[in-house]
Amino acid sequence: MGWPIVALAVACAAAGWLGVALARARRCHRSALEERGRLLERERESAARTAVDAERARIGVDLHDTRC
Repeated sequence: MGWPIVALAVACAAAGWLGVALARARRCHRSALEERGRLLERERESAARTAVDAERARIGVDLHDTRC
């Protein structure tokens, strides 16, 4: 075997390894983005529930104050 064939084999192996590494990194990045989206959605829902509870409490105080 000549050195060009060995160099080509090494280059192909390196390209394959880099392709797998890139795919793994993209998959990891996508997973992290999906998790961040889930956390942001949960936080938004929690903030909405808190706002509704605060509004209900305010209305309750207003109703209580007008009856006394």
